[in-house]
Amino acid sequence: MSVIHSLIHSGAQPPEDILHDALAGDVRNAECITRLLLEHGAERKIKAAIQTFDQHSSYFQLFLGVDNSKSMKQIGETQERVRDIVSEIREIAANTSTSITEIRETHDVLETFASRVGDGVQSVKASQNETKAIALEVDQGVKALARESELTKSEQLNATETEQLKGVLRWFNAFDCTVKHETTLRQRQEQTCSWLFHVQQFIDWRLSLSQFIWLNGKPGAGKSVLAAAVIEELSGSLQGGETLAYFYCDFRNSRCTSAKEVICSLVVQLLRSASGNWLSLFPELKERMDRGADPPAALDILSDLLICASGLHGRPMIIIDALDECLDLPGLLDVL
Repeated sequence: MSVIHSLIHSGAQPPEDILHDALAGDVRNAECITRLLLEHGAERKIKAAIQTFDQHSSYFQLFLGVDNSKSMKQIGETQERVRDIVSEIREIAANTSTSITEIRETHDVLETFASRVGDGVQSVKASQNETKAIALEVDQGVKALARESELTKSEQLNATETEQLKGVLRWFNAFDCTVKHETTLRQRQEQTCSWLFHVQQFIDWRLSLSQFIWLNGKPGAGKSVLAAAVIEELSGSLQGGETLAYFYCDFRNSRCTSAKEVICSLVVQLLRSASGNWLSLFPELKERMDRGADPPAALDILSDLLICASGLHGRPMIIIDALDECLDLPGLLDVL
């Protein structure tokens, strides 16, 4: 036992070898072996600790070289400052939370107000629409009343004066060319005569760029059918203020070869299509009719009547067919 202990401390032989020799020499003392192992473990731990200290000696020296009391004081002050900052942050956070809550509440109030304003605007718009609808109904009602009033006046006029107007027109005993027009129009073949409506001279006349348009041709060439086509075209395209009067001269009918009959027929057609009480503009006609005289036959009087009757319309248009069949053509042309 003493030999083993002395050998360990002298370092003459490693403990592992001593343990091996002891076991080989039939050393059976358990206590000796236990102490040997404990002392060897402590030595190894000490060596490991010394090695660790050597590895980190620079950090220990730095720590030992610092003024610990001063460092601890600065650390304490820093801790206090950190605590103050943390408190300020918490206070700001609390205030911010309160502000956010207030902002949210204000936002909710504003949204509610905006919603109410929007509802109010919609109500106002709806009221405006209702007002407009009512105003439109009132306006339409006023116009309807005005039309009824005018109609009433017209009915009153018709009741008191229509018979007089019709009586004057009958008194003229003018020749009516409606039948002649219908007969002539039936002679027109499909897809014919339309070319005339595209001739520049006709277009200029239709647009009032020229006052007259003269179509001439050989007998039987279809001039009357062309005239019928023009009358039909104009009748279906009359615009505001426009009116149409026409006459077919025809040598087969004595009443259709007289300038007096031509002008008289045109005057009656223009008076018939006029609106209102035109009789007041022709007091001499009423006076002449009332005393039982015949209608005017002189071309100069008929010419004046034709001018006055034409003035009742914005644009009177006159179509006369077969002028060459009129027996007193120079007199007719002078009037026209």
